[in-house]
Amino acid sequence: MMCVGLDVHKTWTTVVAIDTDSGEVRRFDRVPNQAEAFGECLGQLNGPLRGIMEAGRNSWAVYDVLAPFFEELLVGDASEMKRRMSERGAKTDRRDALRMALLLSEGRVPAVWIPDLQTRQLRTLTRGRARMSQLTNQVACQIHSVAASSGQTCPASNLRTKKGRQWATELKLPGVSAYVLDTWMQVLQLLEASEAALETEIVRMASEREDTRRLQGMPGIGPLSALTLIAEIGDISRFRSAKALVAYAGLAPQVHQSGDKTHHGPLPKTCDRWLRRIIVLAAQHVARVRADIHLKRRHWRAVFRRGNNTAKIDTARHMLTVIYRLLRHGEDYREPVRPAA
Repeated sequence: MMCVGLDVHKTWTTVVAIDTDSGEVRRFDRVPNQAEAFGECLGQLNGPLRGIMEAGRNSWAVYDVLAPFFEELLVGDASEMKRRMSERGAKTDRRDALRMALLLSEGRVPAVWIPDLQTRQLRTLTRGRARMSQLTNQVACQIHSVAASSGQTCPASNLRTKKGRQWATELKLPGVSAYVLDTWMQVLQLLEASEAALETEIVRMASEREDTRRLQGMPGIGPLSALTLIAEIGDISRFRSAKALVAYAGLAPQVHQSGDKTHHGPLPKTCDRWLRRIIVLAAQHVARVRADIHLKRRHWRAVFRRGNNTAKIDTARHMLTVIYRLLRHGEDYREPVRPAA
């Protein structure tokens, strides 16, 4: 068995292989990230091959090229692997690849789940839509800033409303400020058109999937929220319980226990931030719905007891628990029966 560590970079990869039987080490420097180059390099090793690479920006593209050459190819959590590989001495690509190979041979690899191509495409679409919305809001803030520098204040709470857009269109600014404002307005129109196009595609794809239609039956979940949840959660069976899904979303507080003392700290920073973002937004929407529903009553009870921020996280945590049950058991959402007074 050959354990292969792959230190992947933008255009090339450093490969270090360890023969677990003989202890022989083989090294290949700066192998181009192309199937032919990998085939020539890995073909010199006696199989079967087990490999490990770090998760990174281009890891999935390189993974698709490398996977056919391995009996098993793992993708390791980058931050956790760096912690486990920490040691004194120079940091080089060869050493990083060697340490990864050693972790693999020792069975100490903190591997991440590998999403399939469809899930990756869904993530690209939903994350692109989220980033587009962020850019649109940033441009709207720039328009507010240009107007405020000339003493003008928008009468609407949101520039993207009909009233706010009319105010921006009729705004008269002196000198170069008018040119800057016009430029920002053109950028805003382009971003809004792109955002609408992505939204249309998301609605179409959400209508074609049974799991997204099931999630949309839950209060606070629309096509974008449903498709984002499916993309970020992936295969629901990889979570052994609803608590594991809540922890994956970073909604379980950190716990520090020693003896008889237990301290619950803040929410962890290491999580799927896209999943946490969308479920918290859904929880905020639930709090504003007009209907008298269970989730809304639960949220406002928590607000009165513990404050708005804590209630928001508690509602998001409860919603993820319900979503886990819906996806795991293929159930449709049913509003809990309110007990008689």
